[in-house]
Amino acid sequence: MRYLSGSSSDRLKDGTPAESLFDAASTKNIFARIVDRYSISGQQKRIKMGEAYFQAAKRRSIDRLWCTDCKVGKAFRPQHAILTMHVWFLNRRLITDRHNSHQSLLVQEELFDILWYDTKTRIRAQPGINELSVDKHLKDVQNYTFQQCMDFDEAFDIPSSEKKRRDDELGLAIWNNIYLKDDNVPDEFVDGIAKYVAEQHENVVHLLPQNYWTEGRIGFVDIPRMTDKKASPKDLVDDEMEALPDGWFPALTESGESYYWNEQTMNTTWSKPDLSKID
Repeated sequence: MRYLSGSSSDRLKDGTPAESLFDAASTKNIFARIVDRYSISGQQKRIKMGEAYFQAAKRRSIDRLWCTDCKVGKAFRPQHAILTMHVWFLNRRLITDRHNSHQSLLVQEELFDILWYDTKTRIRAQPGINELSVDKHLKDVQNYTFQQCMDFDEAFDIPSSEKKRRDDELGLAIWNNIYLKDDNVPDEFVDGIAKYVAEQHENVVHLLPQNYWTEGRIGFVDIPRMTDKKASPKDLVDDEMEALPDGWFPALTESGESYYWNEQTMNTTWSKPDLSKID
């Protein structure tokens, strides 16, 4: 759509047609977008931002409270659904960002590239997975990942004035994707995560300051605590979700081998850091 005509009334004081100024600005904007997409500095910036966003989502998704208090299953799919939920928050911010929509779309591409890379490493780490079948499994995971995101989108497309209908739709999305339609899951668990999603969506998409967002400093609301009793040591520490010292997180190599890394020091180790030896 053209907003300015080339008539004599649409000229600057020096006689330059305003349309010419518009075209010059458009050309400059297109050039800036090309540089942003293909320059080394632009690519490095996107990778850094995408990695910061993904690590924020990953750190929150591996919190043991999802299993101990929310009773989310420890199998691949429900754990991936928790990660998908947190990536979805970030994606919603990216697609609604008006500060630099072009840059945000490029970061969105980077964010999902990192997600799929991480997903492939987790698929390889699953017992009995043949390398030749990894891409097939990845395609299956991508299908239900996009379905979960669409289910959440549909819930938030419902006007906030229709709160009950939105809450019901969101609860159904959580029951379908996180609890995998398990009829034994109490409604309070589904409702607790639904409340978390609503609050976290508001926090990331609308309340998080732009400078925090640009720096990848993502704040999260508290994980819902649905159990009155304190979790026993056996609940808190097991083979799949081990307690680690502050700053240490589990990770996987591209081939699916487990290791640990420290986000402050960037140190890595094959052996699990010993919590008892940390001062």
